[in-house]
Amino acid sequence: MTYYSVFRIFNLLKSDFLPHTMTTVISKVADKIYLIGHYPKGSMYSFQSFFIVDEKPVLIELGPTNFALRILDSLHKLGYEASSLAYIIPTHIHADHCGGTGYLARQSPNAKVVVHKSGAKHLIDPTRLIEASKASWDEDYQREIGPVIPVPEEQIKVIHGGETISLGKRTLSIIHSPGHARHHICPYDANSGELFCGEALGMLLPGEEVMVLPIAAPPVFELDVALNTINKLKRLKPSTIFYSHFGISHHASRCIELVEQNTREWGNIVLRALQAGESSEQIRARLKAILDKLNPGMAETFPLYLDWSVTAYTGYFAKKGMVTHN
Repeated sequence: MTYYSVFRIFNLLKSDFLPHTMTTVISKVADKIYLIGHYPKGSMYSFQSFFIVDEKPVLIELGPTNFALRILDSLHKLGYEASSLAYIIPTHIHADHCGGTGYLARQSPNAKVVVHKSGAKHLIDPTRLIEASKASWDEDYQREIGPVIPVPEEQIKVIHGGETISLGKRTLSIIHSPGHARHHICPYDANSGELFCGEALGMLLPGEEVMVLPIAAPPVFELDVALNTINKLKRLKPSTIFYSHFGISHHASRCIELVEQNTREWGNIVLRALQAGESSEQIRARLKAILDKLNPGMAETFPLYLDWSVTAYTGYFAKKGMVTHN
């Protein structure tokens, strides 16, 4: 990508692709941890980033490029600039979680972008990431999540899983957590029990009662691997789970129990329906009926959730030879 095209994207961020009706909320949610929440009005997409203050400040999850300027503004309000970041950690390489990495990395030249080895190449050359975004979000993906630009290769810090990153007083363990995506990682502070789960433990629904739903993302969702990851994270016995969607829970064991249960159950529903010869539309209707009971209106405000679920589970069972792809 030429300097001119990068410069042009920076200008676009300040105009066409920045949602002007977005609400951004900054709140302290734990010792030296700040939530930066992005809630676009009229959009299906909300997201949470987490900023940890230490000798080496870190931003965990940054979201799509559309949110990047909001991140910079939020850091400034907290008394920090992007140049002060030591690490940027997207949990996985899906554009709605990492799309803004290239832009933010250029504003944070001293920061290392921590990424699993299987995802690093897609940050350096985001061609396939862009194509996947078009497949998931349709051609209008730039309006929803913004343009995607490369991360400078010299800023990439490749990990394999099991490494630790010292921030000063705090140390983060990097847990490889595939299933939702092969390159998914979860930063974990063993001393405090704080786990940043990305989408490895699904999404936390708003409400008084704890409810967690699986997030199955096509085309490489792997149900068995996702369940193994859930059990791996369960063995950590976290005290607090920081979700990218849509909250924070101190009922960690209950959340993990629910996402394991619902990940299995949604799989069973889809598999039985496929074996009965039901169409994708019929399966979607089954899942929608469940979702309407758990969170009325979600299916209308976030329609892609059901589409992704049906496609991801169907693709998984077809790949395993358990059904024919209908």
